[in-house]
Amino acid sequence: MKDMIKNIIFDWSGTLADDLITTYKATMHIFEKLGGKSMPLEEYGKEFFLPYMSFFKKYFPNSTAEQIRELFQEGIQTVGDAEPYPGVRDVLKRLYDRGIKMTIMSASTKERIITDAKRYGIFDCFQEINGDIFDKTEAIVDILQKNGFKPKETMCVGDMPHDIDAGKKAGAISVGISWSHKSKEMLKTSNPDHLISNIAELEQLL
Repeated sequence: MKDMIKNIIFDWSGTLADDLITTYKATMHIFEKLGGKSMPLEEYGKEFFLPYMSFFKKYFPNSTAEQIRELFQEGIQTVGDAEPYPGVRDVLKRLYDRGIKMTIMSASTKERIITDAKRYGIFDCFQEINGDIFDKTEAIVDILQKNGFKPKETMCVGDMPHDIDAGKKAGAISVGISWSHKSKEMLKTSNPDHLISNIAELEQLL
C-alpha cells in the first residue's frame, strides 16, 4: 500500500466534523415539524442511516427531499457550531504537504461545509468540496472522473456503512472510521478494506 495512495475522498459529517449533536437537533426539528415523535440521542445514533431520504421515508413516507432539506436548514440555524475531531487539522495539513489530493463528498450543504472548513483552518487542504449528495456511489464515480483519480489510488473515508459500500462499488479503497457514533461491529458488516479508530492511523495506511 505504501506510496500507492495519491487521493482521498472524505465524508464530512461524523468523519471530519464532530457534528452529531448539531445534526441530531436539526433532525429532531424535522421530526417535530412533520408531527413525528422525538427520539433520544442514543437511539438516533443507532437508527440513523444513509441515504438520508431513506431514513426519513421510514418515518415520514410522504416527505420530499426538498421539504427535508428546507426543514434541516431551518433547524441547523438554531444550533451551535460543530468542531473538528481531535487531530483532524494536523493530519490533513500533513497529508496536504505530502501532495495527497483530497476532496469532500457529503449530504451536508456545500455552503455549510465551506464555512466550517474555513473556520477549522483546513479549507485550503481540499481541491474540491461536494455537498447535497444523495447517491454517494454516483458522487464518487463523478469525483474520480472529474479529477482523473484512479480508483485503486484513491481512498474513500467515511463513518457510515453507506460510505463504505459506495466506495467499494466505485472501485476505490474503502476506509471505515469508528471515532463517530457507529460501532466497529456495525461497520464491519460492510467489509471495509480498512477500519481505523483514530485519524492518525490514516497516515499509517499511506
